[in-house]
Amino acid sequence: MTPPLVQIQAYINNISFPKSLDELYVFYNRGLYDLEEILNSEVVCWTVPKWTKIGDIVFFMHAKYAIQDIRQLESKLKSNKEILSNEDFNKLSNWLQYGRELHKKYGGKIFAIGTVMHNAEYNNDIEDEFYQTQHWKNKIYADINNINILNKPIDLKQFKDFIFISRQSAITNVLGNDFKRLIKIIKNENELSSYYKMLLL
Repeated sequence: MTPPLVQIQAYINNISFPKSLDELYVFYNRGLYDLEEILNSEVVCWTVPKWTKIGDIVFFMHAKYAIQDIRQLESKLKSNKEILSNEDFNKLSNWLQYGRELHKKYGGKIFAIGTVMHNAEYNNDIEDEFYQTQHWKNKIYADINNINILNKPIDLKQFKDFIFISRQSAITNVLGNDFKRLIKIIKNENELSSYYKMLLL
């Protein structure tokens, strides 16, 4: 059950990994994985819970279990080698290896913070090829800005004793004292932007 809106101070958005070879190819053609949008942007249009409101804090995390999807796709790719051209097979093999490298660096870690710019809206572009192949099901989006990339990502083991990351949803609410404890860990290990220094006193 979703907590009352007034109780929600922040949430963790757990970014997973493509689930099919078709989706993997779409990301290959885009030239970056979805978590890289966060790493390379000041503002992103991102999936959010329908109860999201302006000013909500988003902790971006790369899913620890995404490695399972990478392994499954590596197996699928090998099993489809006979029907793929050598060029496509090598492209996707290298792209999966790159995904492994990203996971090694960011998997199971909070790597960025952002702020919701406006209330959640339904995305009208879901017929687009990208949205047809996506591994996430949520069609509710909002722009998120003030993205602060953490120089030292925060590993799950640093907060798993007081925050349980949902496996059923990409969203995990971070409430009350849990929010304060997580912020303290982040601030102790990272130099935050002036925006978050003022906001998170």
